Amino acid sequence: MSAKCFKCDFQIARQNFYKAANGIFGKIGINASPMVLLTMIQSYCLPILLYSVEALIFNKSILDKLENTYKMAFAKIFKTFNSDIIANTQFYMGYLNLKYEIDFRRIKYLLKLKQCNNE
Repeated sequence: MSAKCFKCDFQIARQNFYKAANGIFGKIGINASPMVLLTMIQSYCLPILLYSVEALIFNKSILDKLENTYKMAFAKIFKTFNSDIIANTQFYMGYLNLKYEIDFRRIKYLLKLKQCNNE
């Protein structure tokens, strides 16, 4: 994006996440097992949304947009827009909130960077 400081526009990543998720829903069907759908979303769609986020620092609005994009997949699978139900579903099915997922990826990235031997 054009700005005084470094900013990224994640609109294309969000669109591609939706395309991939809708492709999965179209092939498998929305009424398939939630575990199968969530595993497919986690494996194929989430990397599209979170590409290179380890190296970036976000402001709250961008983080909220990414979080909302991720929550929409859960909303579609479980047919609810209630944030409490979506948060509980994520927790009990073993999926991290997107903010925590980004933090976890950032920690892994920094640990790998620390172990790198570039002299």
